[in-house]
Amino acid sequence: MAQLRKECPCANCRIEREKLAQPGPILRVLDSSAPTPPRAEVVEFSPVGRYALAFLFNDGHSTGIYTFDFLKETAIKKE
Repeated sequence: MAQLRKECPCANCRIEREKLAQPGPILRVLDSSAPTPPRAEVVEFSPVGRYALAFLFNDGHSTGIYTFDFLKETAIKKE
C-alpha cells in the first residue's frame, strides 16, 4: 500500500514528485497539525466508473484516481 500512496497519480502528488526531482535545495513547509501515520494503509475504496478505483488512505489523502491499467503496471513493476 505504501507504494500506491507514493505513486499517487493526482495532480498535487505529481507536482510534489516533480519538485523533488529537480536539482538543488528544496524548502517545504509541512503542516505539523496533521498526524503522520507510520505506514500507508487503505481505509476504504470505491469504483470510479468501469475504469478505476479511488482510495482513501489513513493520512486522509483521497484525490488520486487509480486506473486499472495503472494498478496492473504497478503490480508488474513490484514483482
